[in-house]
Amino acid sequence: MREFKDKRKRKEKLYSLWSVMALFVVLLFLARGVWNIYQKEKESANLDSDSRAKLQSLSAQADQLTTNINKLSTDAGVDEELRQKYGVVKPGEEMIVVVPEDATTSTSTESVYSKILDKIKSFF
Repeated sequence: MREFKDKRKRKEKLYSLWSVMALFVVLLFLARGVWNIYQKEKESANLDSDSRAKLQSLSAQADQLTTNINKLSTDAGVDEELRQKYGVVKPGEEMIVVVPEDATTSTSTESVYSKILDKIKSFF
């Protein structure tokens, strides 16, 4: 009989309000820790994707710079770059401007007047 009373006292203590509240507080601390870990994992995933994008961008930039270095290591590449950036020409060279055939440089005054007269005539 004494055993049953001891078991009942243990159950009463275990299921008492204070023990349930203590377990709830422990649960809150554990939940808070899990939430913090989740937030840190989310932040690290964002940083990881940002750093991967930056790495890809820097790799593309390194490839472009390598191409430019290889181009500038030749005389033709240096000559081309100087001509593009600074407009440098070799002695004796002249500039040629190619104008398309259908482009006109000036309009004739007769055609403008005739268009205006045609519009006035068509109005009446």
